Amino acid sequence: MGSGKIHILLIEDNEFDALLIQHRLLQGLKSQIKVTHTETLSEALVLIQQCPFDLILSDLHLTDSDGVETVAKLKKVTHTPIAVLTVSRNEQLAIQCIKAGAQDYLEKDILSECALTRLVRYTIERQRTEKRTQRIKRRFQTIFEKAPLGIAHIDLS
Repeated sequence: MGSGKIHILLIEDNEFDALLIQHRLLQGLKSQIKVTHTETLSEALVLIQQCPFDLILSDLHLTDSDGVETVAKLKKVTHTPIAVLTVSRNEQLAIQCIKAGAQDYLEKDILSECALTRLVRYTIERQRTEKRTQRIKRRFQTIFEKAPLGIAHIDLS
C-alpha cells in the first residue's frame, strides 16, 4: 500500500463503536494507518478542509446529519472515498448511499477486522487505479492534441 500511512477520518458519534472500529482497523492494518476521529459531520467538514484524508468512514446517523444527506454533504466538499458504517439493514438505503457517492456500505454488527481491512485496501487501490487512469487519459489527450501530424481514432467495434 505504499510507504506513507493511510489517513482515515472516522465520523462516529457513538464512543463505543468508534473505539471498536479503531481497534479493528489497527489490528488489521497495524502501523499502516492513522485514524482521526470526530463525532459530528460539522467537525468532519472542518477537518477535511484542513488536511487530506485517504478514506472517510462515516456513520449515517449523526447528531447533526442523518441518512443519505450525510454522504451528499461530504461529497460536496471532497473527492475522498467514503464508506458508510451503519446499524441499518436496509438495502434501499444502501443503494441510495452508493448513488449519492459512497464507495461502500457496511453494517456495524457484522463488521469484522477482515472486512474493514479489505475495505481500506480495496478503496485505496481503486483510488490509485482511478488516478492512474486519469493520468494516462490526460497524457494521450495531450499527445493527440499536440501531434504535428494528423491522428485519427477509428472505432471498428
